Amino acid sequence: QYNTNSDQLEFIINKLGELYKSDTNYIIISNNNIIKQIIHNKYPKMKFIIHDIIHVADATHESDLTSLENTMIDFYIMSYSMAITSFSVYLHGTGFSNWCAITYNIPYECYYIGHL
Repeated sequence: QYNTNSDQLEFIINKLGELYKSDTNYIIISNNNIIKQIIHNKYPKMKFIIHDIIHVADATHESDLTSLENTMIDFYIMSYSMAITSFSVYLHGTGFSNWCAITYNIPYECYYIGHL
């Protein structure tokens, strides 16, 4: 699990503030439960689920099944989105959210935070 630094977190919170519309429902999907809570504290109308997830390629043991199910639930929830906004430390973005957007023809925007 990647640890987000304070500059990255500040950028995410500020960008969400620019994008936020009070009449829109938002769900925060992240591999970091602490970040979910911090964003929710700033934007209490945004919803999230606290659960363990796993990268699909890392689910190699039976003990990983619950985390894999949680990951797939996140993908399912995203598949019903009107838009997906991603924040990634990778230049290529996040394959997880990008492939969901491609598969279900959902508008997708990714912000690179790796340089912060």
